Amino acid sequence: MAFIADLVHVRVPISIRRQTGEACATSFDLYLQKAPDGVKTESLFVRGAITVPEESRYFRGRNVFGALVAAHEDIAEFLGDAENPAHTRWNGNADKLKRKWKSPTARLSEIRHSLETLYNLLAQAIESEEPDALIDIFSIEGPASTVKAGVCWPNAASTHAGHPGFAEVVSDCGSAGRLLDT
Repeated sequence: MAFIADLVHVRVPISIRRQTGEACATSFDLYLQKAPDGVKTESLFVRGAITVPEESRYFRGRNVFGALVAAHEDIAEFLGDAENPAHTRWNGNADKLKRKWKSPTARLSEIRHSLETLYNLLAQAIESEEPDALIDIFSIEGPASTVKAGVCWPNAASTHAGHPGFAEVVSDCGSAGRLLDT
C-alpha cells in the first residue's frame, strides 16, 4: 500500500484513571511500515523494555510490519498490571488491573486494537484514488482561444484527454500539457 511506503509513526494520547480517581494523561506509540513483497510480516507489542509476544495475534495477516510501544511510565504500569506472570499476554480481567484502575477492560481493548484501527483508517483513506472524480465540476467549458498561458498541468495531456474545458498546448515547462480554460 502506498500510504506506508515509509515508516508511519503515531503517538496516541490516552487518559487512564486509577481507582483513587487520579487521571493519568499518558501515551503510546504506533508504527506501521509496508513490507517488501514476499516477506513474512510481524507485529510487535512492547511494554517498557519487555515484548509481549502473544499480543501480536491482534495484528496479523497484512503486508505490513506493525509495532505498539508503550514506554511512558503510566501506560507501562497499566499494561504491566494486565500482564500474565510469564509476560506473554495482557488480560483485561487481571485482579491487579481491576484493583488499581477504573474501566481497565475497555481501555486495554482500545490499546491492543489500536494498530488495527490505525491500519484500517489509513487503508480506507487511500483505498480508491479517483484523479478524474471532480473533473466535470471544476472544469470550465469554453473555446480553446480563451486559454491563458502560465498554468501548467504536465501530466494532464494523457490524463484528461477528451474532457470539456481543456485545451492542449505546449506549456512553459516545455512539455505537452493541458491548461484549464479560463
